[in-house]
Amino acid sequence: MLAHALPLANPGIRQVQLCKPEMLMGLERLVLAASAREKDSGVTFDAGLLLSEVSTAPVDAPFFGPLHENSLIWSSDLRGTQVPLQIAMSEKMLLASLESSSDLDRVERAKFVAIHLATHATHLTQEKQYTAAEWRYRASADVAQKHKHYRIAASSFAQLSYFLSLHGQADNALEAADEALSLGEDSLALYLQASLRLTLGELRTEEQLHEAAKQLIAVKGMLPSQELEANRMEILRKLQSWHQISQAKPLGACLSYADASEILICGLGWLAEALA
Repeated sequence: MLAHALPLANPGIRQVQLCKPEMLMGLERLVLAASAREKDSGVTFDAGLLLSEVSTAPVDAPFFGPLHENSLIWSSDLRGTQVPLQIAMSEKMLLASLESSSDLDRVERAKFVAIHLATHATHLTQEKQYTAAEWRYRASADVAQKHKHYRIAASSFAQLSYFLSLHGQADNALEAADEALSLGEDSLALYLQASLRLTLGELRTEEQLHEAAKQLIAVKGMLPSQELEANRMEILRKLQSWHQISQAKPLGACLSYADASEILICGLGWLAEALA
């Protein structure tokens, strides 16, 4: 993990990488070979964590040489979907160790299992393995919730919500965001709940619009990407603009919008209020 985080632009790091590009490769192979002979669940669990790091490592991670041959091999996972072999092996080891752990160890290990399942899901999303990614987000949330790691479960549900929203499943995405917020406060889930409710037409009253705006204001600077932050600002601008129009009352105020869809939404909102 330390090697993956090293700044490759640093001249000293580049020099060592040039001279000893495989400096840690032998140690890693030794550890994995030794762990394969062990029966202790703690050793198996730690080896599973190591394989998880290996399977999601950046291709240019220094001191570990070229990509592992195993990273190019794909295998069936626990649900029968195809994933890189190291991910499948890692999860098999982690979940088997979790199952055989003592009660005390199980609670602590469950935290890491949930985190790594979600990490694998994100990695597989980038590889366009969407079916494999979705069940891992759900499994991550399930493991965390079962062992009372509610903040991690909320984060996994929030990541699932974002995943589903990107794939056109707005209703299911909103359900996942709601589930996340039932377990704890999560910035991504708050943003998604507000934006998805707007998309699905569930913000029908002044109170609901105000609550959504409050959520979007609360997560300022706390979203995982600049793109989401830009989207948050745009949605908030629209909500605040609609609020100002609703306070102005005349239907003609809707014509102040430049976008035809916003004019239509404003007009329908005015009509609904007039008929109420």
